[in-house]
Amino acid sequence: MALEIKLGISSIQDEFRLVDNTDVYNALTNLTGYGAPNEVPGDFNSAFIVVTMPDGTQVNAIDAYPTFPNDDNTVIFTITAAMLGVAKLEPGIYSFNYTIDDISGGISNNPFTVDCKYYHYEPIQCCISKKVKSLDFICSTNEEICEVAIAERRLKAAIYAACAGNWEETKIISDSLWEQCGCCC
Repeated sequence: MALEIKLGISSIQDEFRLVDNTDVYNALTNLTGYGAPNEVPGDFNSAFIVVTMPDGTQVNAIDAYPTFPNDDNTVIFTITAAMLGVAKLEPGIYSFNYTIDDISGGISNNPFTVDCKYYHYEPIQCCISKKVKSLDFICSTNEEICEVAIAERRLKAAIYAACAGNWEETKIISDSLWEQCGCCC
């Protein structure tokens, strides 16, 4: 099988951490990894990541070379909020386009690309946590307690929808939660 690049994404506060999860070719477990009969990271001399923000704004390509490509899935490439032209990462669905170019005469002269989506929900989670901490379970009304419990459940539903690839549902839930919460983190 041909090389198939893979991208892992996580977020911490106002940065994304990306990992090239392509890994090494193995005839039994990873036919699409780096290495013979496929290309190796050294066959490429460029790697770019284009990020589309939750509002649809596309950020200019971020140069990830020489950190990427690599066959060591412990190497992290960090994209900060500042690199995306914002002070803070808003919650929502971010799209990542990762492209590596093989212009060094490797097996294929075509660029390899993968598109990934990632649901960044940390600001909503932070807001809900602050609301939980502010509750006085003796003096708070049932309505106040229920409102926070429902928000927690709705965030879980958005996360599950994202895991299932249901991005439309994720967006609907996330946007309403942020509108309800959108203040404090």
